[in-house]
Amino acid sequence: MEGRSEIEMEILLSGYRDGELSPDERQVVEEALARDPRLRARLDDMQALGAFVQASLEREADEVDFSGFADSVLERVAPVAPVRVVEPPSLWARFGTWLDEMLGSHRWQAAAALAAVVLLLVAGPLVWNSQQGTSLEAQGPLLAGGAGMASIIDVATPEDTDAMIINTASGTTVIYVQGN
Repeated sequence: MEGRSEIEMEILLSGYRDGELSPDERQVVEEALARDPRLRARLDDMQALGAFVQASLEREADEVDFSGFADSVLERVAPVAPVRVVEPPSLWARFGTWLDEMLGSHRWQAAAALAAVVLLLVAGPLVWNSQQGTSLEAQGPLLAGGAGMASIIDVATPEDTDAMIINTASGTTVIYVQGN
């Protein structure tokens, strides 16, 4: 290895022994090994030393009992919070969350909706009763006590008389006959 320092040669030999050289560097080292017996002896020493160190370390590792190693490491690690299974929130809880969001961010809309509901609850029966009253008037005369207190049954009669049967809620029956 002409032109290279001893340190560079050591680095290249170590890389060669470990299989870390590029193909071009590998070819340069092999040519130098073929020409220089001292370089070949140095490579043999490196390989023997590496084999000795590896065997020593493996022998020491075989003598150590690693059976509780994983448990001892896990004991030293900070305990992790247990995993909680979170149940989905109930329908009532979701409604409460929705209501909180609506009242928090949409106050005017919520107030308008509430006013509309109150208006329907108060004015709705009034409108309903006024429409029902109109239809009762169309049926005939209202009796004392209001609708639902009596039922009126028309009776077919000859042309010169009118008749009605009135059943009251108390059970009284009134028969009304009028002649012309």
